[in-house]
Amino acid sequence: MLESDIISKSTSPYASPITVVMKKDGTIRLCLDFRKLNKIIIFDAEPIPTLDELLGKMKGAKFFIKCDLTKGYWQIPMDQDSKAYKAFQTTQGLMEFNYMPFGLSTAACTFQRAMLDTLGKLPFVVSYLDDVLIFSKSWEEHLEHFEKTL
Repeated sequence: MLESDIISKSTSPYASPITVVMKKDGTIRLCLDFRKLNKIIIFDAEPIPTLDELLGKMKGAKFFIKCDLTKGYWQIPMDQDSKAYKAFQTTQGLMEFNYMPFGLSTAACTFQRAMLDTLGKLPFVVSYLDDVLIFSKSWEEHLEHFEKTL
């Protein structure tokens, strides 16, 4: 993550606890415990769509493409003033996130807002967090929708 610029060295006076979890594929996942930070974060009220809302938009569609945005949160840059609050201690020293980490109480709503800002004007696309679904009534229309979405 350091080489990818997802995190960088920090001089923050704060540090959230971390734990490392082994994923099914043998790689490790760094998990931060943001419970204390989450208690004082200002709530983000961006609504996340319900399944009924999403299904209603897709009525009559026959063709679908599902895109899973791997590590989607890491596409959202952190505000410079808030980086220090997301710091954590590692064996390589104190680090902080340059991009939105998992575990923040506002992360899902922030990501959903970014998806709506990016794809919300496309009537043939629905997004639910890091899943994007392109839908169409005909194959020709589907190819056109896919190209417009990319």
